Amino acid sequence: MFKLFNRNTVGAYVALPILLILLRLRLILYPLEGFTPLSTDLFTPVWNNIFGHVEMGSTLSIALSLFFILIVAYTTNSICNTFHFAEHQSMLAAMYCIVISSGFVISYGLHPVHIFALFFCLALISLFKASDKSKPMPLVYNAFLFATIGFLFWSKGLWYFPLLFFLLFFLRISGIRCVLAALLGLLTPLSAYATWLFLHDKFIVTAQQYWQMCVVDIPFFRMGIYTISYSCLVVATLFFAVLNAIGNLPKLSILESRYTRSLTFATTLIVASIALPQFSFEILPLVAISGGILLAAMMQRIKNYAWAELLTTAMIVITIAIQWLVKG
Repeated sequence: MFKLFNRNTVGAYVALPILLILLRLRLILYPLEGFTPLSTDLFTPVWNNIFGHVEMGSTLSIALSLFFILIVAYTTNSICNTFHFAEHQSMLAAMYCIVISSGFVISYGLHPVHIFALFFCLALISLFKASDKSKPMPLVYNAFLFATIGFLFWSKGLWYFPLLFFLLFFLRISGIRCVLAALLGLLTPLSAYATWLFLHDKFIVTAQQYWQMCVVDIPFFRMGIYTISYSCLVVATLFFAVLNAIGNLPKLSILESRYTRSLTFATTLIVASIALPQFSFEILPLVAISGGILLAAMMQRIKNYAWAELLTTAMIVITIAIQWLVKG
């Protein structure tokens, strides 16, 4: 698998959806066994207006889930290649993104976090591009605009806005004009949506709904020996990827080191947020974005590609096995 995806070829692009289907086979065969959100507190009015007609566990919901994860994986890979996180162009970041997001069945079914993850990727791209511009304000504005649109689909995305503001500091685009641009980007979709709600006399009720959905506790995924062991393995793998990225900082240019510092910080914070009562393993697609990039970079730095192949194959096999061992 490592050899196949360690290239930026048409074959690797075609193989990625096949790998996704292989890793989501249980969702496809048994779509009602633990893959669908049970709480209506997850679904914002914007989500309900667009996806409310999609029956959970239906063929359409499975197709949309696979589609969104695949787009997030391709976008993650674009970030990795465009901003030179890895040694050379490849499809590894997309592959590891899909593997990381496949370990727990709670992250399989159609979920609002999938939409937020896509807009979070777009926000990262805008922020990384902004750090190389003499006038970064328009791109900072775009980043927070994208993130806010994602928030309208998934209210708990609000918890990650402090992370985006921290990234302004790490990327050295934290001047007063950039902060104002960020606030304007945040307020633009909110003010437009609030105006529509006000005209339809729904502003107060909807605002209360968003706040309640943002702070409501989520029942944590029931964990046994298999899931505990697997989660420890994933955390350890990401920990080594973060350490490897930090150790490689002296070899990078100033701009590339800013990208890497930002991504290691984001990975650490997002993984830690799983422990909060407002979240569970449904946010694995968010972990998979930064984690997939750091893993791709770490694996390419392994001098003996046979070890990289062995480790990658082991990750995929264990991830496939865990979805059948854990009943959800």
